[in-house]
Amino acid sequence: MITVTPQVLAEIEDGKPPINLVKFSFSGVAPIYLTTAGFDIEWDGQTWLANGFLLDTELQERISEIRTSNGAVGLTGVDLSIAAILLNNNQVGRRVDIYSAWLDVDGGVIPDPYLRDSYYIDDWSIEQGTESATVVLDLSGEWADFEVKKGIKTTDANIKRHYPSDDIFKYSKDIKRDLRWGGE
Repeated sequence: MITVTPQVLAEIEDGKPPINLVKFSFSGVAPIYLTTAGFDIEWDGQTWLANGFLLDTELQERISEIRTSNGAVGLTGVDLSIAAILLNNNQVGRRVDIYSAWLDVDGGVIPDPYLRDSYYIDDWSIEQGTESATVVLDLSGEWADFEVKKGIKTTDANIKRHYPSDDIFKYSKDIKRDLRWGGE
């Protein structure tokens, strides 16, 4: 359940659209803070830049049941330094936090924006020009591999992938019945 302040609740009830505050935790550099607002935003001790890089966020809304949240963030007109960050360091699995915030009449952030979701970079692509580039980050939420079965199988080949010198399951293929661990 999301808890919001009475001020934020009033903005939501009035139907005012939020702005997005997006924190990119890239590897090898300090986090990058961007906003969809038309001007820079000061919040949480950071300046969230409204430099026009944040093209769109087509992220799914939260749903009541546990499912994978997928989306993409497009950065347009970025200088080549951001392209270099992606090209020089592996950014797959790096975190992207997206906050929803509402602004008061003076352009300040109404306390407190809420963390809409945290995502992880699955893949990225760059269309590079001579002066700038367009970057698209494919994202997935925490529950992306919720249904994937983890662990290792008790076969010789699978054990060898993790422990090359281990022969414990060398003859397991010869056993023709299903063995249960921990009793009958």
